[in-house]
Amino acid sequence: MFDLPTTLSKFLNLGMALPDVIDRATRRPALAIGKPELGSLRPGGPGDVAIFRLEEGEYAFFDVDMNARRGNRRLTCTTTIVGGTALPHLPERPPAIWAILPDHQRRILIGQNP
Repeated sequence: MFDLPTTLSKFLNLGMALPDVIDRATRRPALAIGKPELGSLRPGGPGDVAIFRLEEGEYAFFDVDMNARRGNRRLTCTTTIVGGTALPHLPERPPAIWAILPDHQRRILIGQNP
């Protein structure tokens, strides 16, 4: 998937509890790479943080074949803080040239049948 909030939202909509989703995106990867000081907000630890908003509504999430699965919750990133400084909000960049969508995905995104 192209971003972390969308990936985490998919797990929420599969029935995983929010604390478990966050744990699997923070603490567990840090443990897996042997860096337990990461993935935590302990005093004295690194202060890099992504702040998400949990939104409720009707959303579509897509798999690699662009099959839609409906969900009613999604996470959106509101702020990212690195080294104690909030990063500026930047406009979304276009996909990298090597990330061109296959024809069947592009047709679905522009509203044509596959």
